[in-house]
Amino acid sequence: MKRTLVATLLFGSLIGAGCERSETDRAADNMQGAREELREERKDVAEEVRDTTKEQRDVAEAQRDLAEARSEFTKAINERTADIDAKLDQLASKTDAKSQETADKLRAARDQVKSEIVAMRDQSAESWERTKNKINRQLDELNRQLDDAL
Repeated sequence: MKRTLVATLLFGSLIGAGCERSETDRAADNMQGAREELREERKDVAEEVRDTTKEQRDVAEAQRDLAEARSEFTKAINERTADIDAKLDQLASKTDAKSQETADKLRAARDQVKSEIVAMRDQSAESWERTKNKINRQLDELNRQLDDAL
């Protein structure tokens, strides 16, 4: 019986010692947890870098597209204003006072549109789109008025 009691006590103390974690074990677990968190953070940062790089490429592409659209619009506007100028010259060549007065009025309107065209070069994409539409409407109206006067 004495042996059983000693064996039980010895076994119990070994189990108790084995169950109790040392400070080193807890620190090792904490270190492992910190490493895992750091690994996750690195993955997140790498993903953010990839996303940022993609967004920068998208912005650069949008800027190229806008520059191309502005260039095409400028070319089209120059053609339209040349046509308007030719019609204005044709209207101004008429000798009646009404034609002269209409030509002067429409030249002033054309000059206003040209100044808006110059001003729109430095506008943001959103403002540029609105101004582009406005200029197209103004040029359409000028053409209509010139056709009516001719």
